[in-house]
Amino acid sequence: MIEPVDQRRLGENSGLDWNDVTDRQPVNQGELCEGCSSIMLNQPGTYITHHIGGISNSCPSCRFIARNFHELGFIKDLPLQLSQITFLGTPSLVLSDEQKCCVLQGLDGTENLWQLKRPQLCTESTVLSYAASAARRWLDICINEHPRSHNPRCSPPVDSILPKRVLDLGQDDSPTVTLKETRNDERGHYICLSYCWGPNPFISTTIENMEQHKKGIGISDLPKAFRDAIEITRALKLQYLWIDALCIIQQHGEGGKAGAAHADWNEEFSKMSDIYYNSYLTLAPLWANSVEDGLFSNQPQGVPLEGLVKMHKMKHFPRKATPEHALPDFPLLTRGWVYQERILSPRTLYFSRQELLWECLYGRTCECGYATYRLQEVDKGEFHDHIKETPSRNLDTKLDLLWREMVIQYSHLRLTYSSDKLPALSGLAEAIRRKTGHEYLAGLWRDTLLLDMCWFSTSNELQDRQWRAPSWSWASVNGSIEYEQYLYCWPYLSSNNFRTWARVLEAKCSLKGASATGQFTDGFITLECSMLSAVYRDGELHIDDKRLTWKPDRTHFVQELQTVFIIPLLTLVEGLQNMHKGLHALVVQRSNTNLNQMERIGLISNPSSSPAYTYLVSGSVTVEEVHII
Repeated sequence: MIEPVDQRRLGENSGLDWNDVTDRQPVNQGELCEGCSSIMLNQPGTYITHHIGGISNSCPSCRFIARNFHELGFIKDLPLQLSQITFLGTPSLVLSDEQKCCVLQGLDGTENLWQLKRPQLCTESTVLSYAASAARRWLDICINEHPRSHNPRCSPPVDSILPKRVLDLGQDDSPTVTLKETRNDERGHYICLSYCWGPNPFISTTIENMEQHKKGIGISDLPKAFRDAIEITRALKLQYLWIDALCIIQQHGEGGKAGAAHADWNEEFSKMSDIYYNSYLTLAPLWANSVEDGLFSNQPQGVPLEGLVKMHKMKHFPRKATPEHALPDFPLLTRGWVYQERILSPRTLYFSRQELLWECLYGRTCECGYATYRLQEVDKGEFHDHIKETPSRNLDTKLDLLWREMVIQYSHLRLTYSSDKLPALSGLAEAIRRKTGHEYLAGLWRDTLLLDMCWFSTSNELQDRQWRAPSWSWASVNGSIEYEQYLYCWPYLSSNNFRTWARVLEAKCSLKGASATGQFTDGFITLECSMLSAVYRDGELHIDDKRLTWKPDRTHFVQELQTVFIIPLLTLVEGLQNMHKGLHALVVQRSNTNLNQMERIGLISNPSSSPAYTYLVSGSVTVEEVHII
């Protein structure tokens, strides 16, 4: 697996003419050696072998390769293989020997290996003055140029209704800031901070100190991330900053004060969709594991190569911000709460160890200019497009698909408290609920409940002792979940593509607080369906002489030879090419607390070629009402 992407930075006294080997305009074909002439990046999969010791001094590509990769320790007498792959969506060149490999990525449209991207000079550290200057430059492009682009997504910010509380930063030289309680109709620009809390306690707003915070908070008493955020907000000439730990009352324990704090927390997290969606800018330290790390990082110095070139290992924002893509360089992207903050925010300035990165509705870019591309994953641009779109049945389908894809991505992320599983996604859920008017049921939607229940666990973790969602909700399990790909990727998906074997008679979830998309205390569904008994044996389900493979929701919960039940839900109809033709069915068992109720324990996705398929959908089984909690 290729991980490091090494960026080159010229030293001040470089003796190499960079333009000879890196400009978009190709050098004269006759100047290249036979090997370099034969490598064309529009022919992926081909390769040649170069011996480093035998490179041509007259070939600019050879000189470039030798000088830039000598420091990586490629052995002189070993063959150096040059091959092509598609890396991060663009043609790339791989240089490798028996022990190491490195990737050079070309620009979009690159056809020759010498057409390599010219890196920008990065700052030696993401210091305040440079960060503010970069932010102003990117803000100007986003606000003034993106709205005039061919496919405009970004728009100039307007004075938004301020959150219930914000930090008023006062004068630039003031050693204090104040906690401001705003009026209902008060408007203005404000910046948000997205960050990892970390393991250690730090100053926050509580019932006891809230009045004092309204009078003033000493900046020197705040953790470094808060101090840095105040500095850059002041440098951008904005007055207000929103930080959850200071603008939402924090309280632990029991009693009246804890109850009041919890009520405030419930009220404010229900507004997350508005707080981040209406923000002017969000600041996010990608590299920081804790609030004490701050925003600004001193980047390591480059490695000089014979006085000509400086080598840097540069990590860039991964296209899929899941833990396996993000760790250890971008710990912020592994946090569950950050997922909705990133998507809801129209503009985000990220701080990495080596450079600054920018993300808006149009796309991403970074300080060195390497990671400049339109977004390809579920991104804030697509989400904001749908939220602004005129309501229609087609929009409902697009939001259904988008929701399932967001749930998949979110489920891979980490939460300190498992009870936050639904609250940490409530901002996105609330935005969709307002747009569609659909009823939200602990992570699923009433109008598409049969489809939404077709999730399956990919982690098989132990069940939490603390209840947080009904067993039929993906939020009831720990770890990651998935859907069959067509349930979130196929844009023409509709109810007409399925034959249903069950009907939802009733579905209800009881709210824990005022938020319709927050925490729940209980929930159930009543299905009119067929229910077939099966025996669990050797990891499989057996109905008479028929065996069914299944996907359990969690581990260590079914006993050998235990009787379980199968409830067919729906079948994808024939005629859709390359789609999973078969049955989705719930696997349930009787509840330990009430034998008349069922609890989900897994999912069956059996192809139509399965021997058990015909039996399951034969219609010979009696239809009954089944209550699932």
